[in-house]
Amino acid sequence: MPKIKKEQKKEYMMLIRQVLVYHPDAGVLAVQKILAEPMKSRPNGLKLDYHYLQKLIKEIRKERTERVNQGVLNRISELQDHYKILAGEVKSILSRVDVDSKVKVDYLLKLFEKNVILFRAEMDAGIFERQLGTVLHKHNIEITDEQRYIILKALSNFGIIKKEGYDKPTGQPMLADGRKNGGAVNQQS
Repeated sequence: MPKIKKEQKKEYMMLIRQVLVYHPDAGVLAVQKILAEPMKSRPNGLKLDYHYLQKLIKEIRKERTERVNQGVLNRISELQDHYKILAGEVKSILSRVDVDSKVKVDYLLKLFEKNVILFRAEMDAGIFERQLGTVLHKHNIEITDEQRYIILKALSNFGIIKKEGYDKPTGQPMLADGRKNGGAVNQQS
């Protein structure tokens, strides 16, 4: 396959971008089919190799992702700059003696609100990570002899433990390889 020039590659990328704008969820085959259709600008259509087209689409999507990520980070850095300027202004107002204390409290509350907004934006952008829904809790479950018997019976049906030795609800189970209670089932007294 002949080497494709940079200008030609840019043109292909522009055409693929146009197709992806109108068909954002289109796969490689769909894009290939659309590009192959004759149009005014290209009466014979554009026939690209599947793998080459796949590579170009992957580059376009990667570029879009990087552009969005960079845009978010730029926007957050703007928020950080605004916050720093606001914090400096509030400090200068707080240091003045001729300003009413109620006004000072209002400025502090506004500064706090801006800080919360900035923090949420940083969390949403992934600068900080939060682990939602995690609760450290140790489970203390006590199993009755009847429940233990049902569990042991199920384990023996699957061949994890030997069938003998669990007939009594308090019996010590044997694993299929002959070991006694190798930590798989704890016995309570």
